[in-house]
Amino acid sequence: MFIVISADVGIILDLMGLNKNMSTAVTILRAFRILRIVKLLQKLDSIRVIIYAVINILPSIANVMSLFILALFIFACVGINLFSGVKYQENIDEKNNFQTFGNSMLILMRFSTGEGWSDFMYEYANQEDCVVSSIIYS
Repeated sequence: MFIVISADVGIILDLMGLNKNMSTAVTILRAFRILRIVKLLQKLDSIRVIIYAVINILPSIANVMSLFILALFIFACVGINLFSGVKYQENIDEKNNFQTFGNSMLILMRFSTGEGWSDFMYEYANQEDCVVSSIIYS
């Protein structure tokens, strides 16, 4: 009953426009909605088995993800060294570039999903009058 009432209070505050002043309180009230899922998990044995299996493989997934992050770290450092002087174009802008480490990691995450990497590759290959590391050409 507490979960439903807290969800209703969050909706009422949202409708009245008071959630801007109390954004953290509304966020906490919305987080209580997740507790309904926990209550459901206690009743269904098949879902509980799946959850326990996922929890048991988390250490293995953490090892694989740490290797993936290490590879992204290395390629981000290489990208900064090679492509930090590329001029902005259509796809290479203030957010999508290799000028900072954070931007490099984000763009490499984007490339790892296959999103737009061919557009970036085309723009990086067709640069004129830009400062690109001489390591690329050797």
